[in-house]
Amino acid sequence: MLGFQVALTDANTNYNLLALVQAIDSGFVDQGEFTIQAEDDGGAQVILVGDSNLAADRYGWKLTAGDSMPKLKSLLGVYARCDLAAKKLNVFVAR
Repeated sequence: MLGFQVALTDANTNYNLLALVQAIDSGFVDQGEFTIQAEDDGGAQVILVGDSNLAADRYGWKLTAGDSMPKLKSLLGVYARCDLAAKKLNVFVAR
């Protein structure tokens, strides 16, 4: 299983997950099953995951430290935001 750790640098900012992964690996191809997990750093952060219209009151999934969400078939159009700065998400890819 391939994995990436991406940083949500600024609080309350929407980040495109595919763009974050491709910034780490420019040859990354959006294929496989993806699991997204909030880093378990013992913090009280809330990470929201959704589409390009992601907002504090409009989201698909709400993750806290250590939570993961159901598998996705693509990262295309998937965004994440956190209420705190400098938090991380783990993106795992099963091919």
